[in-house]
Amino acid sequence: MNLSQAELASMVGISRQSLHSIELSRQEPRVSIAIALANALGVDVEQLFPRSSQSGFKVENQVSAEEPFRACRSEVDGQQVFRRAVSVGFGQVPLRADVVMRKVGSAYKLEAELDSSTLFIDGCDPILEVISNKINEGRENLRVSCFYGSNANSLDKLREGWTHGALMHGNSEELDRIENAEPTAVMVPFGNWDLVLGFRPDNPKGINTDKDLVREDLILAVRETGSGVRSFLDQFFDRHGADSERLSAAKSFGDHYQVAAAITLGMCDAGVLPVSIAQSVGLKYIPVGTHRSSFVFSRSGYARAIESGFLDQLYTRSLEKELTAIGGYQVIR
Repeated sequence: MNLSQAELASMVGISRQSLHSIELSRQEPRVSIAIALANALGVDVEQLFPRSSQSGFKVENQVSAEEPFRACRSEVDGQQVFRRAVSVGFGQVPLRADVVMRKVGSAYKLEAELDSSTLFIDGCDPILEVISNKINEGRENLRVSCFYGSNANSLDKLREGWTHGALMHGNSEELDRIENAEPTAVMVPFGNWDLVLGFRPDNPKGINTDKDLVREDLILAVRETGSGVRSFLDQFFDRHGADSERLSAAKSFGDHYQVAAAITLGMCDAGVLPVSIAQSVGLKYIPVGTHRSSFVFSRSGYARAIESGFLDQLYTRSLEKELTAIGGYQVIR
């Protein structure tokens, strides 16, 4: 009908911002507004607002109890996506939420609208939290929400339309394989980070070299299958002729922070983790390798990363200095 948002909003007595929220399924209109919108556009209310309105969005990690929960929301591949707000890494503060939701029967109801995320990024790289915090400072039109997951889990989220991008890590061959396996994705190299063999400061097992990693008397804390560090361990054991079945039998942890906690608490003797985390919890360590870190975006996610200014913010000098100060991280320009 060649109406602008402002013109249509004025016809039905609401603000342009409210109309925008209704169009994106972020706001349920009152009955009177729904009728007024339908009349202005010359259609039936049911045609404009079908009863199956929940098909316009999807909710990750759906809950069974009818209790309120915090979630982040964004538009991914043209669909509204809601993901529960959880901490990025073990023992971290909860992720800032965009909405409060509640399950009512088989449907989900918005109880409070706080904000909306520009980009969702998945991954297990410890710098993700630093990146999101730095970019979100003082920027109203750019907000990044990060979700913790292994390489394999993060790629699954990207393929299934839950996220705009994933920050992957591994050696050059592994990242090349990922790029070749995802022909519709866009890979953006970002940095290199050092992997270390971490152990307690008193070093009760007398660890001296990286080859101690394959000692049979060490109780190792390992990441789950599908993670970048687990892949590194598999390759390291293979190169040194060690029995990789030990890794399958070892205690597996969900993130790098949990590996560090297991070593600190004496549950395990040692583990491979980023140097930044080893330093942050006071572990002693020996360098064992370097991983490359790259963002992998869907096509639409890459377009949004450019349009929102996310990629420009990634390569600012201030962010590079902060990442370098963490330890063991070098940004690729």
